[in-house]
Amino acid sequence: MPTHLIGRGDALRRARLLIADLGVAVIAGAAGVGVTAVSNLLANEWRSQGGEVIELRGTHGLQRVAFGALAAAVSVEGSDTDTEVVARAVRAFTGNGGSGLTVVDDAHLLDPETAGVIGGVAQSSGGRLVISVTSGEPLPADITAIWARWPECRIDLSPLTRDEVVEMVTPLLGRAPNAELLEEIFALTLGYPLYIRAVVTEILDREEDTSDGRSIPAAALSGSSDRLTSLMERRLARLGREERRLLDTLAFAESVPTGLVTMLGDANTLSSLESRGLVRIGSGYAHVAHPLLATVTTDTLTHEGRRACARQLLDAVGKDTEPAAVGSFVRLALAVGVTPRADLLDVAAGLALAWRDFAGAARIAAYAPTDQRLVVTRAKALRFLGEVPDEVPVTLDEAALTDFLSAKSQAMAYGERRFGQAIALLQEGMESLTDSTYRNRLATELIILSGLNGDFDALLGAGRSVDDEADLGTRLLAIAVTQLAEGLTLSTTSADITYARGQRIVESMGTTSLLSEQLEMSRVLVDLVEGRFREARTRLDHSDREAAAGSWLTIESLLSDASLSATDALLVAEAAVAELESFDPLGNLALASAMADLRRAQARHEAPRDEEVETSIDSAVADVDRMMGQRVKAWHAWAIDDPTAGKRLVEVGREATSLGQRSWGLSCFIDAVRLGNADDVVADIEHLAITRGSGLATMASRWARAKTHDELWGCARMWLNAGAPTFAIEAAMQAVDPADASDGACVQLLAQQGATPLVGDLATISRPLTHRQVEIVARVLAGASSEEVADALFVSRRTVENHLHRAYQTLGINDGRKGLADRFGWLQACAELSNGVDVASTERLK
Repeated sequence: MPTHLIGRGDALRRARLLIADLGVAVIAGAAGVGVTAVSNLLANEWRSQGGEVIELRGTHGLQRVAFGALAAAVSVEGSDTDTEVVARAVRAFTGNGGSGLTVVDDAHLLDPETAGVIGGVAQSSGGRLVISVTSGEPLPADITAIWARWPECRIDLSPLTRDEVVEMVTPLLGRAPNAELLEEIFALTLGYPLYIRAVVTEILDREEDTSDGRSIPAAALSGSSDRLTSLMERRLARLGREERRLLDTLAFAESVPTGLVTMLGDANTLSSLESRGLVRIGSGYAHVAHPLLATVTTDTLTHEGRRACARQLLDAVGKDTEPAAVGSFVRLALAVGVTPRADLLDVAAGLALAWRDFAGAARIAAYAPTDQRLVVTRAKALRFLGEVPDEVPVTLDEAALTDFLSAKSQAMAYGERRFGQAIALLQEGMESLTDSTYRNRLATELIILSGLNGDFDALLGAGRSVDDEADLGTRLLAIAVTQLAEGLTLSTTSADITYARGQRIVESMGTTSLLSEQLEMSRVLVDLVEGRFREARTRLDHSDREAAAGSWLTIESLLSDASLSATDALLVAEAAVAELESFDPLGNLALASAMADLRRAQARHEAPRDEEVETSIDSAVADVDRMMGQRVKAWHAWAIDDPTAGKRLVEVGREATSLGQRSWGLSCFIDAVRLGNADDVVADIEHLAITRGSGLATMASRWARAKTHDELWGCARMWLNAGAPTFAIEAAMQAVDPADASDGACVQLLAQQGATPLVGDLATISRPLTHRQVEIVARVLAGASSEEVADALFVSRRTVENHLHRAYQTLGINDGRKGLADRFGWLQACAELSNGVDVASTERLK
């Protein structure tokens, strides 16, 4: 057995069994006791059997860098998430069909993230691990958890006994030590193999230097416990200038890639240091062999000496140098006041950014304030720290400017909640760009921030600014949000063109997605603000709701106000909330919850308590939530017959419109008309109709202006033809002349065919026809013969004819069915709507 492994036979046998059975062996012991030597022998044995060995080593320099120790084993891209980095590492450590062994040296110096990966692999029994730790050092919790679960996996190495020291020293000295020398060696080294080798080497060196051939007397080793340090200092003093310079540099760097060592010194110098046992060259890195040697070396370096070492390391870096090594060298250089070249700073800052060391990335990048790459890297790092980067003292090209504006806008929006200023920054930046690639990228950022902020005008502008040079996915996103913004801002002039463009993209992609569904949902919203309730309902009923059922129900909830009863509308809204609470891919839960609260108020449910809800979102989004809440409160006021309900809705509508929330403002104005405050909002609605061109605003302004009997009946026909029977029956109830039997009959027939007023009481409307007469007249209007009506109602034909005759008399109709059709035929639209769509919507919820 090699001398440095004397006394470790039992530990090696036990470790081999643990690797084979448990998959993990932890070698623990004090510094210098030989844990690394045991680990190295196990690794060499594994290689000799054809297995693959992955070596990781904890270091002080990378201990503060996330996943720093993984750099030599796992390649990482700057865009990788933490999850992707962990996945790469786990695959590396657990792959190769069980033929791989991962050796982790100095695990007490691992960064927490790497320790988590190693601990997870050990706990899952997915790989084979040999882990060495230094006793008495603070250890990551993920490492200690390994032997907390399997106490038997930890092998603690003790210092050598006197007999084992004799066994080790004898072949090194070439003779057995006498008792006095043995005691001196044991007292000085305490049985630590590394220290024993250092002491014996010193003895041999002095024996070789003794001119008269006499050996060193035992008394030469006598002294305090600091004597070993002094021995090492004397040993270092004998090195040549180039040897000491190279050793100093290696000690300063802690470890250097083997491919780079020859750049720091010639091969002969390196070979000399290795042969003396001062330097250890592993499979990937070279470092000072003895920890006490490294301590002595670095302690004797002056500040200028450290700076010289830093410069040597930086000068040795080439284009093939590993980024992890460059990052380590750059940090060491900056720590001693040496500023590396901008390209090296860029590598180090980029690596820090990739490892999520955002403070380190920002600090490194700040050393080159005029370098475009580092300006962008610093901005990205500050964005993750929640800090807004300052203006830069250099003109950026369009690529760098795009990256900088993206990072700065995100820091303003997410870090300081200044969404409005971030949106303005992006809008201004887009105007200065000429390349469509960069304009499209900023437009996409603007879409996200505008949507989060509820700034629908900015959202509309951002969506329209994406051109055909963008990829299909980005173009479809832009068109979908443009169609949405067109509906929300009532800017529907070019909505048909927008939708047609989106359909062409969906067809060219050949598949549906959340974006294609978002386009269809946005189109329903456009139909709604254009007053095309029937088309919106048809589109809803033909929609594929597999991917975003809750979002579709939310859109249906917006539409249900005009066609469903308060109870059925509430069912739709609550179903939307239930769906979105489990899956909300498009972020519609807040809107669905607000609509459910509104429908509860309209269904006269008890008003909830006023609660202050803390929010961290931007004020514009908070304004939308607040206005939605005020609309709900206004309807709760209506439910308890508070006469100020309509006035409240007027104020909420005006505030919403002033903040650019025009569709919500128009909804509040229509609510106010329904509650009898038409005069208060007619000018506001007409302004929207004139300036925005919305069909719904035009229809609502006609209703708000209607005063006479004929004008109100015209509104009822208008709403019914558009597919809004709830608005139709409410307008009809406003138009009823108590002295005109036909007016009351119209309301009766509307109600019979499914129209349910939310505002107003049907009981206050005259009922010139009996319930049976209403049933018969409604079926006759639908085109049924007397025989068909009789069969449907289980009465005789004569009974049907008698009821019809009485109805004609009551209504003053002299020409029978023709007169009935002339007077009430327009009501058939309501019957078609009720039979075709409203029933379908409520049936879906059962």
